[in-house]
Amino acid sequence: MGPSIPAVGIDLGTTFSVLAHLDPSGRPVTVVNAEGERSTPSMVLFDGDEVIVGKEALKAFPTESERVADGAKRDMGRRVYHKTIGGKHYPPEVIAAFILNKLRAD
Repeated sequence: MGPSIPAVGIDLGTTFSVLAHLDPSGRPVTVVNAEGERSTPSMVLFDGDEVIVGKEALKAFPTESERVADGAKRDMGRRVYHKTIGGKHYPPEVIAAFILNKLRAD
């Protein structure tokens, strides 16, 4: 049998997302992200060809809301996210994938 793969728990929230794992004694531990926080804003900023997830997207939201996907979880199961961003229609699952990728990378 190969090395064990650690189990993780993910809360893909409407406002914030969290990643946790079990410590050696079986207790859940929240993973701290690259910004030193226990949760990551569930927001995605589309800045040209760059996709920015989390705190920077949250900071941009008040002045650049037309470039920020927020609350995409509410649209899960629908064909496209309710907002057009940069002239594009994104499926909510794609926006969620950007958020999940950040959680994994951090």
